[in-house]
Amino acid sequence: MAAATLVASNAVMATTVIDVNVMVPKSIVDQDGAEKVFNTIHQRVSAMDDYYTSQRTGIIKNGNPENLHFEVKQILVMSDTVLNPTCKSDYGPATVLLNEKVIAVRDSYGPNFGIKAPPLWDGICNNEQDIQDLTFSVHSSGADMWITTKGERDGKYDGMASAGPDFWVSRYDTSADTYAHEAFHLFGAEDLYNRKGAEGFCDQGGIWAGRLMCGYGDLTKNNMFGGSPTAIDQGDIYPYGPSEKYLLQNFYNNPDSPDAARILTMPDGNLRAYYGWTKGTGAGVMPSADVADRTFTMKVDSTTLTNAKPYIDVTITASGTDAASKRLSVELYSKSGSAVVGQHYNDGISQLVRFDPTTGQTALDAAGNPTYTVRVSARDLAFVGAKSFTLGLRSGTGGNVITQPMAITVQGANTDNGGNGGGDNGGGGGSTGPISLLALVLCGLVRRLKMSL
Repeated sequence: MAAATLVASNAVMATTVIDVNVMVPKSIVDQDGAEKVFNTIHQRVSAMDDYYTSQRTGIIKNGNPENLHFEVKQILVMSDTVLNPTCKSDYGPATVLLNEKVIAVRDSYGPNFGIKAPPLWDGICNNEQDIQDLTFSVHSSGADMWITTKGERDGKYDGMASAGPDFWVSRYDTSADTYAHEAFHLFGAEDLYNRKGAEGFCDQGGIWAGRLMCGYGDLTKNNMFGGSPTAIDQGDIYPYGPSEKYLLQNFYNNPDSPDAARILTMPDGNLRAYYGWTKGTGAGVMPSADVADRTFTMKVDSTTLTNAKPYIDVTITASGTDAASKRLSVELYSKSGSAVVGQHYNDGISQLVRFDPTTGQTALDAAGNPTYTVRVSARDLAFVGAKSFTLGLRSGTGGNVITQPMAITVQGANTDNGGNGGGDNGGGGGSTGPISLLALVLCGLVRRLKMSL
């Protein structure tokens, strides 16, 4: 398990990093734009940290409090299609994780459940391209947890979780407490709302008000989780559900393994076994390439989009030990500033850049390092002065990101003619008659390929 440190309340706090893969349907990316979707997912996953501080969870490691930190490793844009209309699920990862022998089962429940996998009832649902994408991610990201985002609410639910490695939320931009709520199901927690015999407990003024498993989490209160850390059937939640603080500490204390179940006797007398996700980076269940000295770098042939050259080629390179023979990935992202995506520059820059030697083709530079090139194009330069946005790399798997985010300038093609002060604005007097650049969006992505020798 990899441990990190974060600064909280002016003190250094030990932190366990939980790596997360997130899947989003292509229809939503096309509708809302890649930049918005990717950046919002990072924000939501990061915001889960606020619900899992040691002050709230009570998690102790070696006698000291331990925070949980959730970090996006890969965002996968899925086709949002299935092979059979009778499928009971769509692009969830569980079947691929099972078939790739990354996990043994999702979960089992009952008086004498045995240790066996449930039927692969969703095995025919994923289409071939989605299976390939998930397989790549399984063997490159080392993710501990998987989140599937949908295109809309499924009936009355904003999210749902199994006891395996994954849960889903209704949309990528649903609230952070929904993400955090569904994640806690993976620890074994049960919903507290509408519990028979506990009606009103989750309501304002109720004894559970503000609890995460009431369907929301009130960060202004210090009662996010209830129960006792010493026993599953003690504390203020029993007998309506298992002690939440016990689940947190018990899960954390158990070893990570795809074959050794975390077995709990639940308050209803049934046994439950949890498989399929790990409690920290490098814990051994999800395979991940050693980082070694591999690095990801980003270079641009210009930092300014102009009327004369309304595009920039961005080249991402993976280098270092065995970089050309490993499954690696890194996220390229853009973030609007005064220059706005879709208005001043094309969308679709944000994406998972993959270097996969198993495909038979590798994009190599002169030094034999795999490369990937994205073309960033201007859209509307009919303004005075200059605007800017940001390009960057993040969430590298199998290598370290060493290039810092960089500012890209979009130079307006209109002239001031004394009509205003120019600068970072959208107006202005006379025009130089800039060319129409909208067609350049069709050329937004350029890959330079050559067969590896």
